[in-house]
Amino acid sequence: MSPTPFCCSRVALFSVTVLVFLLLQSSVLFAADGLALMAKVDEAMSSSGEELAVQMTLKSASGSTEQRAFRMWMAVEPGQGTRSLIRFQRPASIAGTALLSQRRTDGGQDNWLYVPALSQVRRVAPTDRKQPFVQSEFTIEDLTVARDPERRVYSLLGEVQWNDRSCLQLEDRPKDADAARLSGYSRVVLYIDKEHHVVHRVDFYDPAGSLLKVLRAQKLVQVAGKWRFDVAVMSNLQTGASTVMQVTSRTLRELDPSIFSPSRLDSW
Repeated sequence: MSPTPFCCSRVALFSVTVLVFLLLQSSVLFAADGLALMAKVDEAMSSSGEELAVQMTLKSASGSTEQRAFRMWMAVEPGQGTRSLIRFQRPASIAGTALLSQRRTDGGQDNWLYVPALSQVRRVAPTDRKQPFVQSEFTIEDLTVARDPERRVYSLLGEVQWNDRSCLQLEDRPKDADAARLSGYSRVVLYIDKEHHVVHRVDFYDPAGSLLKVLRAQKLVQVAGKWRFDVAVMSNLQTGASTVMQVTSRTLRELDPSIFSPSRLDSW
């Protein structure tokens, strides 16, 4: 199964008031600071290769649960883009299902989905990234979102305490109507650790501006000098459902680049 980084992007500049020139200048600086912070998050996540085993638990509003298991592979290398692969192992009904994501150095993204029952690899249309992934509270957008200054704006909102950690709040929102059409959210707010530059929490707002979901990262550990979370909980505040991802094993090592080839998705 493939990994997927939990990081996102979105934010607005600022409204114009009396001192248009001064406000515009501070907006540009604020956006630049936000983009620089996202770059630090990318750097903190950088690795020539990472392999994980993940247990996924889907919990309905009524309390019933379903289990999923997958493996994740990812490579996050500065200047070379980001590549990730997720492949499910259980249950048998979705075993082999795979999601391949590649973020190009220009900020654009390419996603491919392989479903064994259909025996085909298909490219994921940008508008389809808003759909739930394997009936979980995560969408393909959540699993593949990445820094994209061409389509998104990033703004620093301030400093907050979260779980006894000093965090910077970063807002990420679509830059224009075209970018908004491709996203399931009007904005996303990230809580980024000031020291380690990992993301502790993400708030997702629906197109109407209401808080829809909250992603909470738990169990911060250090692996081969890199800070990582072993648990991610996505809670849907509007339906009461949730999805928990628990990392059961993790290895940092250089990966064979060919595993990120779309032509290999149907080989498992």
